[in-house]
Amino acid sequence: MKNKFDKFLLSLLWFLASTLTICFWFNIQYGFNIFSDAHWRHLAYMQATQTPVKTSFYISVTFAIILVIGGLYMLVRPHFRKINLDTKKTDANASAPSVPQQSEQTTSTLTRPKRLKVASPAILPATSDTLATSHITAPVIAPVSPTAGTNITPAPQKADDPELTAIFQDAGYTTKPSPRISGLQTSLMALGSGETVWVGAIGIETSTLQSALAVMAQIFQETLEDIPITIHGFVVDAYDAPAPKAPDILTFANNEELRSYISANPNPPIGAEDAENFEAFSSYISTVIDYLRKI
Repeated sequence: MKNKFDKFLLSLLWFLASTLTICFWFNIQYGFNIFSDAHWRHLAYMQATQTPVKTSFYISVTFAIILVIGGLYMLVRPHFRKINLDTKKTDANASAPSVPQQSEQTTSTLTRPKRLKVASPAILPATSDTLATSHITAPVIAPVSPTAGTNITPAPQKADDPELTAIFQDAGYTTKPSPRISGLQTSLMALGSGETVWVGAIGIETSTLQSALAVMAQIFQETLEDIPITIHGFVVDAYDAPAPKAPDILTFANNEELRSYISANPNPPIGAEDAENFEAFSSYISTVIDYLRKI
């Protein structure tokens, strides 16, 4: 709302400044007062009687209209950025089995965005229910493996878990293919209004998901550093639920508990004026998901 009000004030300032400039120009060049009804009637009379009028006068009128309308458009138009996530192909044996490894410096390159629309300034601060992307500095690591001597075995993660997908879709969220982040296959990814991202997993430690979300947050910061994207992370049946290692990650005992929470916190409806923003945000997230598959 504040952003729209700022645009309104800037547009008003531009209109007044450009109008005064145009008025000054016509007065000194042609002795014509654009605010005078008598002058406009005289111009109409000259045109009706085919009295010659300087061509530069009409050129000035055309330029003045373009100046005012063009300036207003530049101030209020949606600002797009094009996100280029280019990756270099690496030589790999296609038949080799996939083995989780400690992450190494990737040869992938992430170019800074040139255009994309959405809101502005910095990442929101963390609360008990959210993971603030601006303060996450965890390194890119593989999922935490159970320590020797323990009986905890990480549950296999199901990509695009149908039950989790249904829970979020019923609450008005838009689901996306759940990405694999630094070796962790997430079970859900959903988008909400206000540039909000939900990422969920099942049967892991909260710190494992937090490390994966740190990688995603870093990508957001490097490509859209001036746009706030709020990440909500959650784990169903987390191993460390009694004493979460990452308190900012939400934990739920089962899917029904998650359903109750999400039903009580549905996605706010997206207004017609924000629909285009959301489409651009959704397209950007799809590009990020595609990039995550390659690193």
